[in-house]
Amino acid sequence: MASGDSRKEVNEMIFLVDKNKVKHYTSDSDYTIPTDSINAIPFGFALSSDWEGYTLTSQITRADKTVNILLDKNNAGMIPPDMEEGIWNVSLFGVKDGSKRNTTIPATLKLVKSGYNPQGQPPIQPPEDLYAKLIKQIDEANKIAQSVRDDADAGKFDGKDGKSAYELAVENGFVGKEQEWLESLRYDHSEEFTKLAEQVKQDSVSTSNSAQAASRSATNAASSEANAKRSENASKQSEVNAKQSETNAEKSVEATKLSEANAKVSEMEAKKSEESAKQSADYAAQSVDSIVDKLAIKSESKEETHLIQDSVDYAFDEFFMYGKSTQSGTPSPETPAEIVSAGQSGQIKIDVLGGNLLDLSKGKSGTGEGVTYTKNPDGSYRRTGTATGANGNVWFLGGYSVDPNLQEKVLFTLKQGTYTLKDCKLFSNKEALRNTFTIDSNIKVTGVRNPNQVVGQTYNDTIYPMLNVGSSALPFESYKQPQTIILTTPNGLSGIPVSGNDYTYIDSTGQKWIADTIEYRKDGKCVRVQRIAKETIVGGFNIVQRPDVPGRYYNSKNILKNTYKSGSSKSMCNIATWHSWSKEDGDVKTNNWFALVDRNMYFTPKGNVADWNTEKVNNLLNGIPSGVTVLGQLANYIETQLTPEEIAAFKALHMNKPTTTIINNAGITTKVKYITDTKKYIDSKFVALAKQLIKS
Repeated sequence: MASGDSRKEVNEMIFLVDKNKVKHYTSDSDYTIPTDSINAIPFGFALSSDWEGYTLTSQITRADKTVNILLDKNNAGMIPPDMEEGIWNVSLFGVKDGSKRNTTIPATLKLVKSGYNPQGQPPIQPPEDLYAKLIKQIDEANKIAQSVRDDADAGKFDGKDGKSAYELAVENGFVGKEQEWLESLRYDHSEEFTKLAEQVKQDSVSTSNSAQAASRSATNAASSEANAKRSENASKQSEVNAKQSETNAEKSVEATKLSEANAKVSEMEAKKSEESAKQSADYAAQSVDSIVDKLAIKSESKEETHLIQDSVDYAFDEFFMYGKSTQSGTPSPETPAEIVSAGQSGQIKIDVLGGNLLDLSKGKSGTGEGVTYTKNPDGSYRRTGTATGANGNVWFLGGYSVDPNLQEKVLFTLKQGTYTLKDCKLFSNKEALRNTFTIDSNIKVTGVRNPNQVVGQTYNDTIYPMLNVGSSALPFESYKQPQTIILTTPNGLSGIPVSGNDYTYIDSTGQKWIADTIEYRKDGKCVRVQRIAKETIVGGFNIVQRPDVPGRYYNSKNILKNTYKSGSSKSMCNIATWHSWSKEDGDVKTNNWFALVDRNMYFTPKGNVADWNTEKVNNLLNGIPSGVTVLGQLANYIETQLTPEEIAAFKALHMNKPTTTIINNAGITTKVKYITDTKKYIDSKFVALAKQLIKS
């Protein structure tokens, strides 16, 4: 709908914009439309001349919800599917030349609850936002670049003219002229982006030209080799007839040598062209990454279990893993409390999934108590029939198991946490899990069954079984196979809870930690950092008493092999609780306590000072069969590079759209930096701003 649109009768909503005021095109006091429509209700704006040249966005608001819709070249858009019934305000804002913004006073839009019943209907996905389209195009460019590399490696160039990026886009479904294709790539309508897009196009052309050259050179090489072969044969024939024509034989030998030389030159030229093609492909891929880095909005999540609902299908920018050490009970020489560090078994497993954690790809259909459940390809089930019983007893997967420890009966292990289940029930042994539930320890799931039925009710609908992290049900999505990365942890991944300003990270409870880390950054810094060292001392203590502090004992030999941080840095021990070494013994009458000072261990036994002497303390510590284990902060951290295999494994990981779940088997905190769904990001910021304004 261009400026000056004068139509009177329309089948869509047109808002008239006169300078800075939005009015209804018709005489209606408000436009009234139903809810629950998707891609079916268009709207647009007829503009006065002072809006010429602006990039336009319609903003539809109500209370704390804001929806932003980027208008097309006709100043039109579609009513989004997630708007609820009620009175909404419709306004317009435009941006021009990167520094001008024009806004309006809003008009009203009324949404009335429709008669649509979603039961039994498959979900329709809302329209894809502009940034998602950009990501798809970037992914396609990456695939093209990789394809060129692969073809160069395999020598598959056939000499045909290469195709430009625009031609490839047309092959993949784009409709329009080349300039329109360039426009479709513009996210921010900036000159810089256009240059980048043009560079990618030129790189694709350059890649094709290089591939052409490689093909021609390879063809020339093959031709020269054939000539050489023919000359060689002629040479042999001449040798047979040497008595008759010795001169001709010599000439043939010379021709053979010349042809062989030409073949070698052509072969070198072909190799050079192949390398040039690879370089062009690499440069094209780098240009694509440059576009993403310049345009993408990035977010960060730091949790033990991540539930990210604004992600797009793209690689991680960062992936950090933080160490953690724990112990049960109060440690003492009589009852040592083992220190358990994450990954001390030698490895840590990370799974990256979608929003749905329930894999029904091998789910079964069946009939139970009058109702038939038929599995659909997306993991949903068609439900038909009249229920004669409440249970149904249709097992989509597995069944009861009186012994859930039988590995062949276990479908999957669910780690401790809060989950929401929809349209089915889970069973561990004979305990049923349904709706929203919290488990305090890991459980082994042996069966997935149909949801409860209402006796006498006739069903003819579709259910959408789904399990997701958190206390609220997410919109249904099909199960995505997990991306799994297993990292070796030869020394474990340790961490000590601390206070103060010296710490590595803060967990979801607010606790600070000094911890070992595994760090992957897309920019290339990929390292292990050891901040914690562990020592176990079995016997060999030579305890002496400090003469200036009664009841305080220390080891006279520096038997700790690693260089621990000096002072009162917090530590962990299997036989005593940590205290600052400056604490007096009277502060800790009820517990044994220790401190690390300059590679030495200070120890104060509990009880009265008069009850202890050096002999008793030496006998106590030397008599612990498992020895004394100490975890302490290193004065100088140890940094090592990740292996090429580990870096490649991280690079292969990617987020999922629309939801990403990240789980680890070690109970550690991980931090990820990722590309955000632009629409969801902007919507969330508007909501946060509105809430802040209301609060203010």
